[in-house]
Amino acid sequence: MRFVVGALALLSIFQSTTAQSAACSCSCTLDGCISALQGTFAFPSQATVDDCRLYLWTHSNYAKTTIRLTKYVTSATVTDTISATVTVTVSGGTTSTTTESDFTTITTTVTSGTTPLAGDVNTITSLVTAKRVVKRQGNSIPDYAAVCGDAAGYSSGCNCIGVPFDGTTYIEVAAVTETVTSTVAFTHIQYAVQTSTVSQGSNVVQTQTTASTSISIIDIPQFTSIALQLTNDEANSDFKGYYLSVGSDSSVVLTSNPGSAGIYLANSSLNITYNGNLPFVADTTSQNAQMYNQASSATEVQSNCWIDADYFFYCTGQGPLTRTYFGAANSTGAVQFFSWAGEIYNTGATGPLVIKAVPYPAADADTLPPAGAKAIQIRASSATSNGAFASKYWTTTTDSSPYARVAFGTAANAITFLADPTTGHFLDQVNTPFIANQISVIEQFYLAFPGAPKDIISCSVAFSDMSVSCVRTLYPGGQFWAVATNSTNNGFVGIYNETDNAAVRAGNPDWVLPITLEAVLVSS
Repeated sequence: MRFVVGALALLSIFQSTTAQSAACSCSCTLDGCISALQGTFAFPSQATVDDCRLYLWTHSNYAKTTIRLTKYVTSATVTDTISATVTVTVSGGTTSTTTESDFTTITTTVTSGTTPLAGDVNTITSLVTAKRVVKRQGNSIPDYAAVCGDAAGYSSGCNCIGVPFDGTTYIEVAAVTETVTSTVAFTHIQYAVQTSTVSQGSNVVQTQTTASTSISIIDIPQFTSIALQLTNDEANSDFKGYYLSVGSDSSVVLTSNPGSAGIYLANSSLNITYNGNLPFVADTTSQNAQMYNQASSATEVQSNCWIDADYFFYCTGQGPLTRTYFGAANSTGAVQFFSWAGEIYNTGATGPLVIKAVPYPAADADTLPPAGAKAIQIRASSATSNGAFASKYWTTTTDSSPYARVAFGTAANAITFLADPTTGHFLDQVNTPFIANQISVIEQFYLAFPGAPKDIISCSVAFSDMSVSCVRTLYPGGQFWAVATNSTNNGFVGIYNETDNAAVRAGNPDWVLPITLEAVLVSS
């Protein structure tokens, strides 16, 4: 008997809000298939309705792509270009291919105010929805509906209990999260590809390929704000924890007040300027001169200043004024450039200062960046020209003078020095300098605080090859010798500035020269 199942329109009461069913308006025959689907109750079960939907309807997945930036920036523009491309190929006598692409562009400006060293997380979320994913006949006919026979019979029966042929169910899948820690521009591309083949007997074959691509281009701003703070190194003495600040006359001075710390900016090359455009300058003639943050002029020369991979601050001068060292006047905290480290002591200043970039806004002067100096010991290299002193270490001993004299000894008695992480300049662990008599170009070599007439000797290590060099105030350059045969002074170290080694050797037959030195890193 044929009849219209009008009462089945009531089934719409039980449809979910995500994909609503319409009542069947078809002509249906109450046969074994409909009886199997209808069951013994007035309405078919929800499980039966769900099976029909699963068989007949499109199921579309959508997901969220989240990108988190873990570094503070002053401003950033984030552009998300979201695309979803779906290709559906149906084979069954006739082959047709449909491709659809959806593109969405989202531009977001993220603003914050500190450094790449630390900061909150800025999150940008983009949504990709895949459309026209595989259609029906994606699953087998349930066992309880086997009486329906083939796909056409089961589909007709489902339609008669109120499940229409056309419908879509949207399913949200898990989000994908990526954490970005780089401070340079980058492109993040995420691909999601799904391919499935469905067959119904030997007559219906469907191949589905769903590809969605999320491209996020993050444009990191040119500048990042930092403060410059003195570390917990002994060379910084009473100024440990102080910040660089800029006075009303543009002079750079030290302050213990974090609220007065200067706002310095680092560009993508880690070049440092004050407020983004004012360089570090000093006068054009002095080997040591007051540091300013202002545009250079005819009477001033600019130094290029940077932070290294460990965020230590350093500068390189132009021309003969290398100005690689920093000192601070003990009475005023005024920061000065120095071309020669020994002059810092001669002028009564503190230094060479060790300075590090820290997040801005600044914390407080009691929150100290850890000491950055590298612990080293000095020894003669293993070169055969070093004779009996090859691989011997610098120690100290005393002779008739009141000063501790540098001598070669065993590793067990070696002195540990602290070397500046950027310039390599080193002193002992209580900032004792090296000195020599001013009398002649060939002198004994001491580790002591000077008393007239003594020269300060500035020594440094080149971390690239661990070679060691020293410079005297009055006699540029410096080479070392050691007494080899005199039993009283055996192993004592001296410094000379002659370039004619043969002449010095001829006049001093019991000396080994020139001594080649090297530094060895040790645990502090």
